[in-house]
Amino acid sequence: MRLARWCVRFAPAVRILAPDALALGIEGVAHLFGGEAAMRRRVGDDLARHGLVAAIAIADTGVAAHALARFGGGPFIAAPGKTREAVARLPAAALSDDAKVLAAWARLGLRCVDDLARLPREGFRDRFGVALAQKLSALLGEDEPASNKIAERLLHEARADFAEPVSTPAQLQEICAHLTDALCRHLERHGLGARRLVLDFFRTDMETQRIRIGLSAPTRDMRHMAKLLAMRLESIDPGEGIEAARLWAPMCDPLMTTTPVFAAMAKERSLETAPIALHELVDRLSGRMGEAKVYALAPFASHVPERAVRRVRPFGEKIMRRLRRLPPRPARLLPDPEPVEVIAPVPDDPPVMMRWRRVARRIVRADGPERIAPEWWRDAATGDRVRDYYRIEDEEGRRYWVFRDGAMGGDVPPRWFVHGIFH
Repeated sequence: MRLARWCVRFAPAVRILAPDALALGIEGVAHLFGGEAAMRRRVGDDLARHGLVAAIAIADTGVAAHALARFGGGPFIAAPGKTREAVARLPAAALSDDAKVLAAWARLGLRCVDDLARLPREGFRDRFGVALAQKLSALLGEDEPASNKIAERLLHEARADFAEPVSTPAQLQEICAHLTDALCRHLERHGLGARRLVLDFFRTDMETQRIRIGLSAPTRDMRHMAKLLAMRLESIDPGEGIEAARLWAPMCDPLMTTTPVFAAMAKERSLETAPIALHELVDRLSGRMGEAKVYALAPFASHVPERAVRRVRPFGEKIMRRLRRLPPRPARLLPDPEPVEVIAPVPDDPPVMMRWRRVARRIVRADGPERIAPEWWRDAATGDRVRDYYRIEDEEGRRYWVFRDGAMGGDVPPRWFVHGIFH
């Protein structure tokens, strides 16, 4: 796994084919290294510098490349569309290492891949199974099973290799600026903005240090992206030095137009002289406090108050709006309803006195009740008793949202709770 992560510096997707084999999806990236031959030499040289010897082959499919590397007798590059010719003389063991299968093929005189390829494909599948038939197709460069395919996608990335290892904070800052500038120019050519950023630092000891950044809205603002990455640089351990870096955007969307806001606030509080876009403010807060602590509220299909909204990423869904058909709701709900002692002239009436948090409060106004029944079809998390909600106001003008849990005359006496506060 460590070697697989190290190989990400060469290709956007790396798959472990066997305990001793890795497949790299290099389509669309080989030109960054001067072509397939130069890339093969580069990978081999970099592995050799770390004391590793590898057999490297390039072909239309990962299965074919693995077979050529294992049985091809040395470095091999199969020309595009010529995989069948390249693997034809490989031994039958390139397709299967099962001793019983190989013995059966030997009895039939099938000793190389070309012998297997000449068999009727339907008969081969019926006799030796679907899995081997699919692998044979992949070995011949025809079609690779979905489970073996390496996702092919347009890669949005910027890379940098260093003649000498770098390690100082100033050097890392400079790397961030260089890579974000290159990535933003690439995104501009494609009319896209990044929604996710991943910055990989490849150390000289083959360890990979990674920074992940989530963005609330698509952007290709180099200044903003570099600042977010710089906030996380303190988590990077350069070790004995960093020899390469890669910044890539695994998720991109068409760029949306945003309107700068909070400019006056920024100037007044000396945060920055430049205007701050709303999505940039969200990204900065998320970078400092964590993504889980910066959220918006979206409606959820439930009439139980604590379930009626849910937390979502800002700009990910419609932000919560007041539901017009419901009675007024408090802007703030308590994390959990808190029990209170009440005095009511009639058991079914709203309270005229309430003791909450050790303070007695005399109630001068009340409105309700609003009855909310439990959602028995979901689960028992909200209990199995009805709630009667009241909006009440004490003599000092403070307004509360309270409810009576349970109806009068039941097996268990009802209890009162404060659930929210009106502002």
